[in-house]
Amino acid sequence: MARAAPIVADLCSRYLSEHAGSRKKASSADEDRRMVESFVLPVLRNRKVADVTRADIVKLHHSLRETPYQANRVLALLSKMMQLSEKWGLRPDGLNTCRHVERFKETKRDRYLSADELARLGDVLAERELTATEAPNAIAAVRLLILTGCRLSEILTLRWEHVDFAGTCLRLPDSKTEAKTVHLNAPALAVLSAVERKDASPWVIVGEKPGAHLVNCRSRGDVSGSSNRVSRGCRRPGLQGSRSAGERAHRNTSAPRMARPCRAPSRAGVPVAQDV
Repeated sequence: MARAAPIVADLCSRYLSEHAGSRKKASSADEDRRMVESFVLPVLRNRKVADVTRADIVKLHHSLRETPYQANRVLALLSKMMQLSEKWGLRPDGLNTCRHVERFKETKRDRYLSADELARLGDVLAERELTATEAPNAIAAVRLLILTGCRLSEILTLRWEHVDFAGTCLRLPDSKTEAKTVHLNAPALAVLSAVERKDASPWVIVGEKPGAHLVNCRSRGDVSGSSNRVSRGCRRPGLQGSRSAGERAHRNTSAPRMARPCRAPSRAGVPVAQDV
């Protein structure tokens, strides 16, 4: 019986295990996994690897045009996967369908959130927490993203062993800038203290799969990626223009300014409803 032609899901699995898992830092491999699960598999999962066309790549890339940085990172990921698919004999040589796909222009935007905008964002998070319209771990991830100034990947892959409550800091062994210490303010410590530890999981932000951390922060019933969820959380308060509300620019706005509550002082260091 002839072997079934490999599909994109097979290629993704092999890429993550044989390339990302062994040749990249853990944080970079996790980011690749997030992009695969959020953007590649929902569109190309069952497509035969040999049948993926440039038109497929262009369509997927174009669908992410509102987030050009993310779109270009997905394109780079697909290009590497297509290159490896040729090396592994899954496609004919020289047919990398990502070649000649034009990348979007990435324009750096720096606008920091004002105290009023932080208050509105805090209100939205509090409302979604009270109405259970977002998973508690995802809300905690967004709060920590804002309060610590960490990268999204650093929050999603944060382990309890990295949290030093006594020293009031995070000790990250594998960040993009190598090992580093992130000092925690009272609201950030309160968020961490309130996170429920589940089934002896090593992860602070637990995912839906047993033993895994949250990968993409997707809303229930939604297929957008993690940075989109933060942006979506800011859409209602009217914060769309700020990269601080997105995946990484919040680092410029964070501690010590972000350590302050959004509207009212915290009670004994515990964020109240108005706090982020």
